[in-house]
Amino acid sequence: MASQANSHTFAEIQLSDAQFDAVYCFGLLHGFVRETAVSDVCRTMAEIYRTLKGGETAVVAVSAGDPEKGLPHVQNFSEAMFDNAISQFDCLEKKVYDDLGCTGRSDYKVWFGHLKKGDNRGGIDVFCH
Repeated sequence: MASQANSHTFAEIQLSDAQFDAVYCFGLLHGFVRETAVSDVCRTMAEIYRTLKGGETAVVAVSAGDPEKGLPHVQNFSEAMFDNAISQFDCLEKKVYDDLGCTGRSDYKVWFGHLKKGDNRGGIDVFCH
């Protein structure tokens, strides 16, 4: 099976429903820092959900921490914000890790979620409440 890699914003994705066997999203969601950040995260996660095949998995990681203490170009996610962003998926694993790989500093953390799209979910209307 050939793999397909795409790099787009949620607004540019023109893919079929249930097209992907897996989705990896690292370093994207915490980059939404404008006044539309919450809706940008919601729409992006809705696109991940829409394009992921039923029963398949996604891995999502975002900068973790106090949202008031993020850098100008990075939105830290509290646990509640992360839980809200991934709420339409079944969460197989959720952890917070040191972000040593990107920053080399132990005071930077990353929320990690290993998620599964349920086969019998009814739409995305419960998302981002």
